[in-house]
Amino acid sequence: MKQKQWVSMFLLFLLVFLSGCSGGATSSSISSGSSMNDAMFFEPQSNELISIYDIHHEVIGQIEHYGPITQTDDSIIYAKIPTGTANRITEMDYYRYVFSTKENIKLGTVEDWAYEANYSNCLVNNHLYMLITTGNIYDDSGRMRELYTIDLNQDKMSKLFSVKGGYPYVAMEAVENKLLMTDFTVTGCDLEEYDTETGKKKTLMHFDYDNDTHEGAVIRQLATDQNTVSLLMLESTTNNEEVWLRLDTYDHDMNLLRSVDLSSIAPNDNELCQLVGRFFVFNEDVYYENFSSTRFLGKIEGDTVNPIMETDVAFVTAAELIKNENTSLFYRTFSYDAENAFYLLNHENGTIKKAVFHADDERYNPISFSRDTNNTLLIGMDYQDPNTGEELPPGCITSTSRISISRIISRRYLMNSRQAGLFWQFRMPRRISFWAFSLSMG
Repeated sequence: MKQKQWVSMFLLFLLVFLSGCSGGATSSSISSGSSMNDAMFFEPQSNELISIYDIHHEVIGQIEHYGPITQTDDSIIYAKIPTGTANRITEMDYYRYVFSTKENIKLGTVEDWAYEANYSNCLVNNHLYMLITTGNIYDDSGRMRELYTIDLNQDKMSKLFSVKGGYPYVAMEAVENKLLMTDFTVTGCDLEEYDTETGKKKTLMHFDYDNDTHEGAVIRQLATDQNTVSLLMLESTTNNEEVWLRLDTYDHDMNLLRSVDLSSIAPNDNELCQLVGRFFVFNEDVYYENFSSTRFLGKIEGDTVNPIMETDVAFVTAAELIKNENTSLFYRTFSYDAENAFYLLNHENGTIKKAVFHADDERYNPISFSRDTNNTLLIGMDYQDPNTGEELPPGCITSTSRISISRIISRRYLMNSRQAGLFWQFRMPRRISFWAFSLSMG
């Protein structure tokens, strides 16, 4: 595997680790919620130094970054506190690390940076679009939600528009050359459209919601494909006496095609009300992952949805900047499952293919994984003894012995063990080793 692929796969893992493991939201209000990102504003913050190794355990690159990292096919986009450490972040620099040249190119600076909703990042015509909140994230009158774009052709970052008091945790998806995004207002929730070519913005739909009585409906997440737009709708009666979740699917002209009740995917009303991070709908398959503990993978059958696989809080889907509409990858992370299994769901025929991954030292456990548009897969591994606290140190990985496949449920699901490699991130709470390999779909 080329060195640039090693670099890109490692850093896409961080997107999962830093933003995909959100939890702890307990509010039952439809229009509120929180994530682990909130904790970052209560103590001094510092950049992290990440060294990037190739298959021979030689350093081929290094970045100093803070917070979310986003991968493109030829580079990574990351943020960095200019002063290295800050009691309060007053500005954030953005950089691009280019795999082929190993350059760190400064793209721009965001003043009074507070939060990046990187789970909503979109790529359109080689422009990366990001929703960034500035100011006091907890104060409606003191914060701004801003849409930024990074022109990957010119290595330039610019602000497109701002929304005063804009809610930080909103959804955004791309449809052709347009961006669809949600917004909360004093009267409810809007679905908005931004044309990336003309710069024009308009409201497509409005849903009434009363913040005092908690009656009405809001959009919890969006999902798009080549033909449809799906809105994950959360609706409630007065004082949340009844709460339900439904899926409204539209064509690209926003004509309603169907509505499906999804209330059965969560164990209680509190879980239904949580903010939603990752969500997709492909060919009747539905995946739901909220900021709390509910994960659901199922198939739409008629006017309802039924599970197709057992899930729990450790169940996650791969982080993908551009979603693969043909297959999806899943894993149970932080589970310390000796089997170390992961799964490939084929949206065309409904098959689920299973494989397992083990390091030479089988005490290592997977903690996260990611995939790019070239079907390159990265697995992050760590180990800490629950009784003694012993940690496994990083080590040089041989080129052929790191992957052991105990079962493959399809000949089309292949893994190339020659492309295994190790990566190491400094200053993590526990030592983490990273293995990478290719996933062939052909």
